[in-house]
Amino acid sequence: MKKKNILIIGLGNIGSKRLNILIKNKIYNKIYIFDKIKLKTKEKNISIINKLNKKNLDKLNLDLAILSVNPLFSFKYAKLLLEMRINVLVEKPPFFKFKHYKELYNLSLKKKKYLFVGFNFLHDPVIQLIKKKYIKNIGKIYKIEMSYLYGTSLSNINKVGSFMDVGLHLISVINYLLKDFKAIHTYLDVYEKKYSNYDEDGIVILKKGKININLNFSLINWINKFYFKVVGSKGMIESTGLGKWKNQKLKVYKRILPSGYPKLLISNYFKKDVSFEREILFILKKINKKSFDKKENQKYLQILNQSYSVLKKQKKKKKN
Repeated sequence: MKKKNILIIGLGNIGSKRLNILIKNKIYNKIYIFDKIKLKTKEKNISIINKLNKKNLDKLNLDLAILSVNPLFSFKYAKLLLEMRINVLVEKPPFFKFKHYKELYNLSLKKKKYLFVGFNFLHDPVIQLIKKKYIKNIGKIYKIEMSYLYGTSLSNINKVGSFMDVGLHLISVINYLLKDFKAIHTYLDVYEKKYSNYDEDGIVILKKGKININLNFSLINWINKFYFKVVGSKGMIESTGLGKWKNQKLKVYKRILPSGYPKLLISNYFKKDVSFEREILFILKKINKKSFDKKENQKYLQILNQSYSVLKKQKKKKKN
């Protein structure tokens, strides 16, 4: 694969993680950083740029720009980059307003450039194993439960609420497994911070056919927790923890008829988060191909469109 010229805008937690992955895998020609943070590195071909405009960007010959900034700033940067025919990876949530995403989605198709969104859970090995290998073995799906809980309310200074921060990950996983679904109920609550359009805890109820789907996300759980369960007519899949917490477990059970504790068939442990690395490698391979695959952009549009439908349920509830 040809090494790429990459720009990283924002060198916070996720931006730094992206940078370290690029350095580790040696999959770049040149990396440019746009941030106020003073970068200390001995790596060659990594440099800081102080201005971000068409004239400067034109000189860099970029293949990909990674936006690891607050959603308030993502729109103006992404629009500038796409107009210059540069592929963009924007962290989720990409923007606070869905209409901004729709505008840039249409621009990406016009320019035939990618507008990736950072849903690293789609590249998590456990989620992929469930989708590609195990879910077909548990028969007709009856219900799905997912919880992604943090205790970071007071340290969350970016004004991104629990739904936009962690809830979107759950929506992306359900989309990955089932494609389409219907939003039934959305409950979002605030306890400690009073930002506009902000929430610290939420429950979402979805449905596909007869499949019941319950999602719970929070910034006020105090103990970090991830839980994922799929129950089917022939068995059950259960996943707890995450690779980044070094406690991710995957268990697959076979149903015992007519009743009884299910038989454990598979039990695996994962103590390393490789989702971000897999994601960036996937993105670079996409870019490396000569033809533009608009279905990739449509994938993120569907996830965010579904997320917007979930939020609309909460707005309707408030009006009532």
